Amino acid sequence: MTKPVIVRLFYTPACSGCCGPNCGPDPKFEEFERLAEKLVEKHGAESFTFEAFNSVDVKKFPFLRGEKKGEAAKTSAVTVGDVVVSSGRIPTFAEIEVVLSKALK
Repeated sequence: MTKPVIVRLFYTPACSGCCGPNCGPDPKFEEFERLAEKLVEKHGAESFTFEAFNSVDVKKFPFLRGEKKGEAAKTSAVTVGDVVVSSGRIPTFAEIEVVLSKALK
């Protein structure tokens, strides 16, 4: 059996928490959830592990650093394994499928 592919979301929450429970779910996280649901429908739940981080830790995840030296990581970032699929936005299903097809083989 092959190991599941890790799909991660790194995002900065839209709300700082000051408005209490009335704020509602983060739209970036909801978008990521919809993307995860589509992936599971197409490839099966056993193919994936999903993780979400509401911060960017480039010491723990050095692949998030920009290609230019000193460039900060952009959020929202979605990764498949150690490959950044998109930076600064949530990718489309087609975009993640391109990277995912290589990881699933």
